[in-house]
Amino acid sequence: MSHYTTIESQIKDSQCLIESLQELMNLKPEQIEIHEEAQNLYDYTGTMRPQKANIIIRRQYVGLASNDMGFVRQPNGTYDIIVDDFSRSRHQYDQKWVGKLKQLYNSKVTIKTTKKMCKKVTKTILPNRTIKIAIEI
Repeated sequence: MSHYTTIESQIKDSQCLIESLQELMNLKPEQIEIHEEAQNLYDYTGTMRPQKANIIIRRQYVGLASNDMGFVRQPNGTYDIIVDDFSRSRHQYDQKWVGKLKQLYNSKVTIKTTKKMCKKVTKTILPNRTIKIAIEI
């Protein structure tokens, strides 16, 4: 049975998180579960685990022989990432992946916030994977 690791984050906007997961993991909207009340995660055998999450990607979408991946909302509004050690090593949902998720999330939050104040906002991903955001006031 694989061990779950919890990774703290500063992620607060659930919609930007979900959009980032869809883009980064190539998921369809129906492949991400959203729960107001946190639900149990399941391991690769289908056994219920004690860990719970508000946003869940079930194991079949995480990778072969993986457990569910979850994002649990904390009292301060941030989401902690819950991922099993096997998925972190075998499917590379590691610190580098978390960094990519945070970068994509931050760009989506920036665009969402900026759109409220500007006429036009465009996002470009450069060849070196840097995200460039241009605004027209």
